[in-house]
Amino acid sequence: MRLYPPVQFDSKFAMENDTLPDGTLVKKGTRVTYHPYAMGRMETIWGKDCNEFNPDRWLRTGVFNQESPFKYPIFQAGFRVCVGKDMALMEMKTVILYMCYPGLI
Repeated sequence: MRLYPPVQFDSKFAMENDTLPDGTLVKKGTRVTYHPYAMGRMETIWGKDCNEFNPDRWLRTGVFNQESPFKYPIFQAGFRVCVGKDMALMEMKTVILYMCYPGLI
């Protein structure tokens, strides 16, 4: 989903004056858009192999290490997480299980 997110870009409107983590000032009413499709391919975020499918990138000493939802905003982050997130993850696990063990399901 990092390389092929279900939503290419998403916009929000600032309800009040705010400051982004990098220090950018955002005035009330300003539209702020982020682009998960492009973010998933940024070398500055994911490293030299950013365009490769590498499941090992999620492992630290053999254990799954979840990235910050703000670095990997496929299902949004913070208070407004996508209501379908848990369902989508369950569907993904079911498909993987079926592909690995077709007689099990």
